[in-house]
Amino acid sequence: MATSILHSTNNSPLPLFELATSEKVIEIFESQYTEQLADRKANSIIKFCRERKDGFFYQELSNLIKMVNYAIKDLNEGVQEMNQSLKHICESAAFPFKKIRASDELEYVPLLSQFLSSFK
Repeated sequence: MATSILHSTNNSPLPLFELATSEKVIEIFESQYTEQLADRKANSIIKFCRERKDGFFYQELSNLIKMVNYAIKDLNEGVQEMNQSLKHICESAAFPFKKIRASDELEYVPLLSQFLSSFK
């Protein structure tokens, strides 16, 4: 679980807020309890993209593909909130993908064409 940490005056960590992860966004789309909440789904994508405003990680590519597919499916079903979500995905994807390990680029580059094709 990723959280942002601030330190208090006595140097003990204080959780500030929980960061969005691609897994949490996918969970909102796939959960039977939230699948009908279009605004919540759209806002979860927007929050995720705002936290990745300088680019996504290569390791997030498979979940990004799912996100785009779900967002386009909802948009085709008339959920207009997904317009902004797709816009935010495109804005963050305009930056270079980031690596955690040196091998990430070699491992995940084949998914890039699949990611771009998901916008068709």
